[in-house]
Amino acid sequence: MNKGISAFRKRREKEYPKLKKRILGGRSKYAAKIELPEGKGTCFFRHTLWFSKPEKFTIDPAWRIVKYESKEEPEKIWVDSFLGVPLSPAEKRPEAWKILPSGKSRLYFRKIPANSARTTRTARKT
Repeated sequence: MNKGISAFRKRREKEYPKLKKRILGGRSKYAAKIELPEGKGTCFFRHTLWFSKPEKFTIDPAWRIVKYESKEEPEKIWVDSFLGVPLSPAEKRPEAWKILPSGKSRLYFRKIPANSARTTRTARKT
C-alpha cells in the first residue's frame, strides 16, 4: 500500500505545474476566471461537481471570508483544493478566490449550517 501511495504522490507532483497553469489560466474544467470591471481585480469561481460553471458569478454574503496580504498563500490553497478529495467538506474548500489590484487576496468558503444533514449524520455515528 505504501508503494501505491508513493507512486500516487510522485505522479501528482509531476502533474502539479500543468494543472496549476490550467486552473490559474482560466482554461480549466474546475474553475472559471473573471476579470472584474473597472480594474477591481480578478476573481476565480469553482465549478460545480459536474464541471459546469456556477449559475451566477456572485459572492454569497453568507460565505466566510479569509483575507491575505499577498496572493501566494491563497493561490496555493486554491490550487491544492482541486487536488484533494472531490467530495471533501465544502467548508474546507474555497468557492471563490479574489485577487485585488493591491496584491491582497481573499478566499471565500461556504458556511455549513449547524443543523445540516451532514452534521446530523456525523452525530448519529457517535
